[in-house]
Amino acid sequence: MERTGVGFMGIPTVPEMVAIAQRAETLGYESAWVAETRIARDAIVPMTADTAVPLYLGVTGPKALRLAGECADGVLLNGFMSTAYVSDAIRRISDGLRGSGRDVPDPEVIAMLVVSVDEDAAHAKDQARRLLATYLALFPNVAAATGLPSEQVAGTRERFFAAGPDEAARTVPDAWVEAHTVAGTPEECRDRIAEYRAAGATTAVLCPIGPDPMAAVEALAPR
Repeated sequence: MERTGVGFMGIPTVPEMVAIAQRAETLGYESAWVAETRIARDAIVPMTADTAVPLYLGVTGPKALRLAGECADGVLLNGFMSTAYVSDAIRRISDGLRGSGRDVPDPEVIAMLVVSVDEDAAHAKDQARRLLATYLALFPNVAAATGLPSEQVAGTRERFFAAGPDEAARTVPDAWVEAHTVAGTPEECRDRIAEYRAAGATTAVLCPIGPDPMAAVEALAPR
């Protein structure tokens, strides 16, 4: 956002903006953030609906997860997260909901799952390995949230910028791929998706990688 001339908004502003978005209000609303940017004025438009439109927040860090529990109807979790992260995220979201005093159902928790499926499990994991290395190198917040050893992640990042994603992928062990993606044969991938559901994700959004995303979706269709 800073590259566009807009500073990052502070955490206290988020619940305020969520409430405005949920009500779809524009008239008579002013704040320092709105005065300084065009985003709020342009993005929130009048609309009518027979029922309230649920509002979902895409968050990753611990404070943002709790904040989402305080004010959102649902939470969209980042890709490349483990089942342990999902369980911990749900705990933080629930803490936020309890602290808010809202009398509403538990927020829906949507897990974005990076999927690489192939009858050759090793090939599927290698495809996911390259993308995982790229994200660890380019997105420090994602890397921190994974809980992976910081020194080893730093090595992946260094290798990425020195020699590119293929070489960086060589620093990513199978254990990282298996814990942070859904990669393997169709049966293995279906089992992994079930593990995310067991961890508490109410919905799994599959993000297939590889040359034929539709083939991946069809391979993972319920049997």
